[in-house]
Amino acid sequence: MVKLFCAIVGVLGKAFPVNIDAGQSVGDLKKKIKKDNPGKLKGIDANDLQVFAAKKGGAWLSSLSEDVKKLKNGEKTALIEALTKENQELREEGPLEDMLSGMGPPSFNQTHVLVVVPKVESKRPAAAEALASISKKFKPEPKILTELLPLSVTEGEYQLDKLSEKRANDSPMVPTPDLHQFWKEYGGFPECYFIRQEEVAHQVSESPVF
Repeated sequence: MVKLFCAIVGVLGKAFPVNIDAGQSVGDLKKKIKKDNPGKLKGIDANDLQVFAAKKGGAWLSSLSEDVKKLKNGEKTALIEALTKENQELREEGPLEDMLSGMGPPSFNQTHVLVVVPKVESKRPAAAEALASISKKFKPEPKILTELLPLSVTEGEYQLDKLSEKRANDSPMVPTPDLHQFWKEYGGFPECYFIRQEEVAHQVSESPVF
């Protein structure tokens, strides 16, 4: 059993220890890292983590070095950049013994493993995605009135032209079939409107508005 101190690259925070058997694989180490950091690695699959050996010139990085101090502050120095290049990544199926081979035994005040977390794109829940897809599929494209079109309406749709009279219509609902048909594709127009039995004090102009 070895104690490896790991640090997450680009994330503010201290190094954390992971106790693991040297005979286990890099994939096992990733699972331990994920398990010990449920908050920082929320939504990240263990297999998506990238891990690198934190060693330089045959020695583990000292926790007192400037590179590690900046690493804990969320910064990446040139050395950390070099150690986390893609060709330096430890293989998932590789044994930890390969990383430990030729090195002194891991001890305190050292950093042994560098962890790189993949960027996570925010995704909407599957239900929301499905609803958005259905809405987009059935939502009609809005039409824009780009030219003047002829409009003819029946006289019954202008029953408010005599504004000073008392309304006492047995059927206060005034149908507007022509207006409704003309405007339904450009925002809509009610099929009818309601006339209250009272004196209308407003003015309605039948002149077109340009």
